[in-house]
Amino acid sequence: AGATSKGVSPVLFSKQNYTFPLISDDKDKMTKGNRKKAKAAFEATLKWRQENSVDTILSQPYPNLLLFRALVPHGFLGRDPYGNVIFTLRCGYLDFDLMKKHSVSHNQLVMHYVYVLEYLWNILEPSPDAVMTFVLDLSGVSLNKIRRSVGFIKQFCATIDQHYPQRSHKTLIINVPKWFGMIWRAISPLLRDSTRQMIELYTNDKQQTEALQTYLGDNIPQDMMKGTPPSKLLFSSMQAEFEEFSRARTKEAGGKLLDIKFA
Repeated sequence: AGATSKGVSPVLFSKQNYTFPLISDDKDKMTKGNRKKAKAAFEATLKWRQENSVDTILSQPYPNLLLFRALVPHGFLGRDPYGNVIFTLRCGYLDFDLMKKHSVSHNQLVMHYVYVLEYLWNILEPSPDAVMTFVLDLSGVSLNKIRRSVGFIKQFCATIDQHYPQRSHKTLIINVPKWFGMIWRAISPLLRDSTRQMIELYTNDKQQTEALQTYLGDNIPQDMMKGTPPSKLLFSSMQAEFEEFSRARTKEAGGKLLDIKFA
């Protein structure tokens, strides 16, 4: 079993000795000290985890890991200058054709990121007060792509905000197109005030460059800095360890990762 402390209710994964500390104190902060709302939010997360088998997700084989990484460039970049894990998602390069070919739904895509976060908060950063730096890169995004992925965007935002509160050191939305303001006005009401306060939006300019250097240090892919398509698949030793973890769980169950040819 994992460590417990005041305000922490551990939920154990089957087959493995992983503990996900559901932090009721985080829910308290999220609801600005309203204990009744905090309790309701906490219970809603417990119910969501049970309904989606989140408590056992890391113990299960995960053969489609590489498929999801091929669908949209994303991954762990390393750590920022403050020691927080950096994770990036480049949603403008979502491959809709590959998504259709493998019949991947918006819900499956969201649950993939739940898998990533469970790994992050159980394996990489099991400390209850650990936070992350999240970089959402909008280079390559168009209004047409937004329309086609709006269901995923809304579900993704709601899931992260409701079930992983107070886990952000900083969220940087970069390479923001001029027309994104109207989209942000539609999305931002889905987020809590505490979540919005952690978000900074940048266009591809000097201010963005300075922010990336401040928050990411040396872990900045040059194509991300320039707002151009990924020249190669995002890769880091941290990402490699994550993939090896999934490969091992899948091999234990007698399977293997789906072979995907990356562009």
